[in-house]
Amino acid sequence: MVTSSIFRIIASSALSLAINCTSELAVDTKAVDVDCSQLDSASDLYLQCLVGESAKKNLQVTITTQTFTSSSTDIDIDWSEYPGALTYRLSLTEDKSCQKQISTFESSANAKRVSVTKDATYHICVFANLPDGSAIAATNNGVPF
Repeated sequence: MVTSSIFRIIASSALSLAINCTSELAVDTKAVDVDCSQLDSASDLYLQCLVGESAKKNLQVTITTQTFTSSSTDIDIDWSEYPGALTYRLSLTEDKSCQKQISTFESSANAKRVSVTKDATYHICVFANLPDGSAIAATNNGVPF
């Protein structure tokens, strides 16, 4: 009986303390800039850092190949580099809006030699593929040749 009463008193006191106990713990976080050159260049974090720097600096992908006419079936296409891009997707399309794809190529470099099979007007469309799965379109997509 005495043991049961002591247990109830202790349990009641502990419950009372737990109910009345509050904490005002707060955690503040602060965004800091990271120097990408300090990261391992083989890591995903390094690529994500470069993408973040590119976005902050408002960097863009631009097709550097100018409009041209050619009788050759082999065409060299160049575009600016987008720091942090994993690969680039180059599409030849029927339309300037890049919707009607004729052929698509993946490239780890910012240039690609492609072959066309028929005499027609093609449009060049380039996208930088980023580590998070998104893509950045070239600012001047739809360059005709």
